[in-house]
Amino acid sequence: MTTADTPPQTLPEVAQLAMENSQNIATLIEKFSELAATTAQVASEMADQLAAAHERLVQTVAGLVQEDRARLATLTTGLDNLRTDVSNLTASIAGLSEAQRETNDRVTQMNGHLTTLSGRVANLTGARYEKEASRLAQRHVRKQLNIINAAVTHTDWEPGPLVSNAVNSDEITDAEAEDLNRIDLVITGQDGTGNTVHAAAEISITVEPSDVTRAASRADILRKVTGQTVHAAVVGSSSTPEAIAMAERCKVIILTIPAPANEN
Repeated sequence: MTTADTPPQTLPEVAQLAMENSQNIATLIEKFSELAATTAQVASEMADQLAAAHERLVQTVAGLVQEDRARLATLTTGLDNLRTDVSNLTASIAGLSEAQRETNDRVTQMNGHLTTLSGRVANLTGARYEKEASRLAQRHVRKQLNIINAAVTHTDWEPGPLVSNAVNSDEITDAEAEDLNRIDLVITGQDGTGNTVHAAAEISITVEPSDVTRAASRADILRKVTGQTVHAAVVGSSSTPEAIAMAERCKVIILTIPAPANEN
C-alpha cells in the first residue's frame, strides 16, 4: 500500500498516485483561476475607485483654484477701488487745505478790517469824549482848583512865540517843546490874589498811569515856559486803581467827567 513516506511499488499504485496528483493539480488550477478572477475583479474595482477618487480630487483642486482666482480677482478689484478712493481722498484733502488756506486768508483780512474799524471807532469815541470833556472841564476846574474866570485857552496847543522864546533861552529843550505841543487841554484863570493860573490836562476815557505821568511832565514844561502856577490834571470817565495811586504820588488832579450816555 502506498503512503506519503512509501513510494509506489506497483503499476496500479503509480497509476493511482498519478490520478490523485492530476486531481490535485486540477483543483489547484481551478483555485488559481478563481484567485486570478478575484484578483482581477479587485484590481478592476480598485482601479475604478482610484479613477473616481482622482477625478474627485481633480475637480476639488480645480474648484479651489477657481475660487482662489475669484477671490484674487475680488481682492484685486478691491485694491484698485481702494487706490481710487485714496487718490480721491488725497485730492479732497488738497482741496480742503486750499479752501482752509483761502478761509484763513479771508479771516486774516476780516480781522485786519475789524482792527481798522475798531481803531476808527475808538478814535471817533475818543475824539468825541475829548470834545465833550473840553467843554465841561473848565467848570470842574473852577470847583476843584478854585480858579476864577477859568476858560479853555488851548485844545490844540499852538503857543507860538512863548515856547520858541523858551527854547531859544534854553529854558526848555526842543523835545520838551514838541511834547508840550501834544498837550490835550489848557485852562487858564486867576487865583484868589489875581495871579494867572493854568491847568494842564490830559484827556482819556479811562485814565491810566501813563496819562498821569504825561500830565505831570507837560504841566512842568508849561510851568517853565510861563513862569506861572500850573496844576497838572487828568480828565477821564473812569480811572484805574494804579492811575489813582500814581496821581496821589505825582500830585495830579483827577477830574472825572462821565462819557456821553451812548458811549460804552
